Amino acid sequence: FLDPAAGVYFNVAKNQKTPLVRSLTAADQSIPSGNSMAAYVCWRLYRFTGKKPYQQRAQAILSRFQGQVLKNPLEYPFLLTTQIIMVTPALDITLVGDPQQDQVKEMLKEIYARFLPERRLVLKNPRQAATLEKIIPEMQFYTMQGGVPTAYICQNSMCLPPITTLEELVTELTKLSSPKAGS
Repeated sequence: FLDPAAGVYFNVAKNQKTPLVRSLTAADQSIPSGNSMAAYVCWRLYRFTGKKPYQQRAQAILSRFQGQVLKNPLEYPFLLTTQIIMVTPALDITLVGDPQQDQVKEMLKEIYARFLPERRLVLKNPRQAATLEKIIPEMQFYTMQGGVPTAYICQNSMCLPPITTLEELVTELTKLSSPKAGS
């Protein structure tokens, strides 16, 4: 339950009558804490929509628990993971094509085969493009080239030329997932 003033989440509502304590935690147990998960989800929503309130909420959660994390970082693995993802250079991959086409399936398989933690993957089906473009307006600029499925890879606000073959995609993804990428 969001506390708008603090920008963090409690385990119970403010007006709930039953609990003795209104607990607030970001420490992870066998599953990530609610605040760790909320920070991660807010960050992902920001990456997909570009809407600043999501970014601000994720940052507010991280800021609120910064002191506790510094005292005992081993209690906050998912919150720290979220913080690492937030400072990792953004990688945007947009694949335009019909998800039922074999080439699109193969391209997706290659994308998913690599560990790219800050990857934002958007699959734009031309038949449903209008709906996607309402949610993510910049998707209007990504189109199929030459009538074939097309991948767009952008990192650090720089985009590669459109990629229309599986071989080209594999080459670029290999560069991105190699240890020297980004150094």
